[in-house]
Amino acid sequence: MSDATRPVPPRRGPLTETQRQMWALDQREPDPGALNLSYALAVDGPLDVVALGEAFRSLVRTHEPLRTIYFAEGDDVVAEVVPAEVAPAAVELAPCLVGETEAVRLIREDRSRPFDLATETPIRARLLRLGPDRHILLVSVHHIAGDGWSIFVLRQHLTRSYAALKRGDRPDPGVPRVECLELARSQLEWTRGPAVEPELSWWTDRLRGATARPALLGDHRQPGEIRRQVEALPGALTTELTTLAKQAGTSLFVVLLTAFEVLIERWSGCANVVIGTLAANRPTADSAAVLGAHYNPLLLNTDLSGDPSLAECLLRTAERTLAALDRQRLPFAVLAERVKREFGWAAVPGVVFQMDRYPMEGLALTGCTVTGLYVDDGCEVSTIPAATSAGLTFFVRETGARLTLSVLYSGDSFDDGSIRAAMDAYVEVLAALCDAPELPVPDLVLPGPAPAPAREAAGGSPGRLREMGEIGPVDALSPVGVWHHPHQQGGAA
Repeated sequence: MSDATRPVPPRRGPLTETQRQMWALDQREPDPGALNLSYALAVDGPLDVVALGEAFRSLVRTHEPLRTIYFAEGDDVVAEVVPAEVAPAAVELAPCLVGETEAVRLIREDRSRPFDLATETPIRARLLRLGPDRHILLVSVHHIAGDGWSIFVLRQHLTRSYAALKRGDRPDPGVPRVECLELARSQLEWTRGPAVEPELSWWTDRLRGATARPALLGDHRQPGEIRRQVEALPGALTTELTTLAKQAGTSLFVVLLTAFEVLIERWSGCANVVIGTLAANRPTADSAAVLGAHYNPLLLNTDLSGDPSLAECLLRTAERTLAALDRQRLPFAVLAERVKREFGWAAVPGVVFQMDRYPMEGLALTGCTVTGLYVDDGCEVSTIPAATSAGLTFFVRETGARLTLSVLYSGDSFDDGSIRAAMDAYVEVLAALCDAPELPVPDLVLPGPAPAPAREAAGGSPGRLREMGEIGPVDALSPVGVWHHPHQQGGAA
């Protein structure tokens, strides 16, 4: 057989540390659909279905993680890239005519339908037709093949490719200069080298003496039912918070995190509380164009010592957060093992704070208007699937000029009324940051617990479609934290 006709062996290699944990979660998670990044998008206007299909095919050809399968080989897990010319693309863009009730059912079905990582490529897309020039585009990506950053890359590729095809041009794929397999190999080599030890020392020094799990979480180490409440922050407050961030020379994330740290210390009565968050872990320009699960959990900790003012708290949080982000490369699993050995407690934060922007915001299909959708169940409290061990998560999502606060909490540890009171108190801290930054934290008056109102969990209502508005979008994946030990099948380390 000549070299020209000899089959090219498939590209194979290791997974990133985050992908390894996603694979482990997929194998043991009772609801693997919780690992889907799923989006429903209303497309209004004369959609070119053929061009959209080709834009998706260009996306899958260009980005290896979207045509990679994952399987166990001995005691390890292997990633194998399916050649672009034979990669099966689960893209059903022949529009299916449906009514709104059926669209709601299909959106839920798509979100909850798991991927078979050993046989399926980890992306699918489907197009629903509600009427003339009115479609709903469903896009789902398994979290092993993408994180929030990846969805921005995906969105940009679809926007550029569709526009080029509408003009009659060939899409410019913008092929990444490195791929996920190379980044995974580089990470594996780095973690086995001498540079890891100084990073471990920095983190353990920072976490020494910290409160890993505040008493308010109770003794439930593995949450049972995960519940969620959602509310939009007032528009005027959002504007003030954005202005405050600019004036302080920091990010909106740091402002929101500061208020959360104040809330947690006041609510729990504990000092130096460990708070989990996530970093994109894209340290180079080359890695910024790569899809896949690369994000890394970080362990932050509060510091309200000395009765500081709210303004001083903001400065402290900014400084400590920047220092942690400078060391985001250390895989969380490596740190977890050291923390367990040195301190005797599991590096699984009881409380988590996360923020992101709605990843599909900004998808542009020439000649059409694209709007994110979610399913409104008509309930204030819902139960959800979540692949996280945290007992309490505050998750702020930025959508356009709006901020939406989702609180995920263990039904074993909290009642709905106490969470509602905590949400109200969080808004009060945010308002005080803007209105009275010199106020000492001990002088901050927060609302007390409210009685738990009677509320229904989601599930009984068929739901209805709503555009992203004051409350939304909550249809996208609930925040997933990789707070699990990769080699321990029973749960968190």
